[in-house]
Amino acid sequence: ENSGVVTTASVIWCEMAALSLHDDELDRYFCGVTFEQSLAAIRELIRELVAARSAIPIEESRSADRYRVIAPLTASFADLASLRVLDLSIRGARITTPVALQPGTSGRLRFTISGNDTHVWLPATVVWSRAGARKGRYEAGLRITDAEDWLRTVIDELSLREGVAIDTDSLRRKFDPFVAKPVAGVVGLRH
Repeated sequence: ENSGVVTTASVIWCEMAALSLHDDELDRYFCGVTFEQSLAAIRELIRELVAARSAIPIEESRSADRYRVIAPLTASFADLASLRVLDLSIRGARITTPVALQPGTSGRLRFTISGNDTHVWLPATVVWSRAGARKGRYEAGLRITDAEDWLRTVIDELSLREGVAIDTDSLRRKFDPFVAKPVAGVVGLRH
């Protein structure tokens, strides 16, 4: 018998997931909620959803803001040239590549801030690689260490030129836009 769970929750954020194009459908939304108290029943429900593959666990412990690169920023990494930097943080970058990169691959991420002769050469390591949004392209996440001050300067310079915008889609910002803290949750899967 399914008895359900009753508790108090607050909606923290909400965004449109799908706009209805027909009168017989409703618009759909994604919402983030926080529960007033931690309940074993909710933890068990999440565990069951994950075990049944009806949801996947997600966790975002990003401690630094990510900035989407708006203006085209061409870069090279290791022996690959004509890559595009998609986003930057003080600890890493996401780039597009023509081939999938092996995690653990190290090299220098190089680019020049346009309109300025500021050449950026950063030691980076591939953390992840996956198929990109465009067919035949890939994306790679790079970890950049010991360059936080330099990356802050680069992000500040790009911000002045309106070349980057803060990424407001991170879970950390959705749950609390003013405080950096880990956020865990689940994402429902639709068949």
